[in-house]
Amino acid sequence: MLYYKFAVYATYLISLILTYMILVTMVGYFRALVAKWMGDDTAERQGFLSLSPGVHIDIFGLILLLFLGIGWGRQIPINPAHIHGRFRWLKLSCAMLSGVIAYLFFAVIGLVALALVITPAQAFGHIGSTVASTTSIISILDLVIYVCIFLAAIELVINLVLLGMLFVLERYDQAWHYTSYAVLIIPIIIFLLYGNQIQLLLANGITSLAKMIARLLCRS
Repeated sequence: MLYYKFAVYATYLISLILTYMILVTMVGYFRALVAKWMGDDTAERQGFLSLSPGVHIDIFGLILLLFLGIGWGRQIPINPAHIHGRFRWLKLSCAMLSGVIAYLFFAVIGLVALALVITPAQAFGHIGSTVASTTSIISILDLVIYVCIFLAAIELVINLVLLGMLFVLERYDQAWHYTSYAVLIIPIIIFLLYGNQIQLLLANGITSLAKMIARLLCRS
């Protein structure tokens, strides 16, 4: 019995690590690519425009994910000074929030796939919760959805704060004395206070979108 529990837990950890590695690599590459499209090649010059997991994995973030259930990938650098021209703030927002969009995209794909494996009612009913399953594909898809929503929530909080601080800095030069601390402290406070609500909001959003896609696929 003890051996079985150990095997189950080891399988879960391996699945979590592989899911984390694949997701942060693909999302990191996408964020670097979008930043380049928007005019900033900082991430490319620093080697982040790569599909090598070693480039995108944050060791400390991975350790925390394994032991505390919270974690992250390496932050892809974006230099706002390199993004200019018409619709600058729109392009900057696209670059900064591209990671959020990518994580939510993979979460939607995972949820649609889950709906095709099991019944849609079961798939859309357990989003955001842990469901015991002996079917490996269902467990993996459920893990992908969970990790995507969690990482999307972290990316959303961090980058919205960064965008807000940048907006303030460009209008009040002396504000940099305070924003350097705010960028570190505010995301932590927001996530500690409202992290669960943000994840629930994102989960509800992708569930609605996945339902629409699943219905279209079932009709075709």
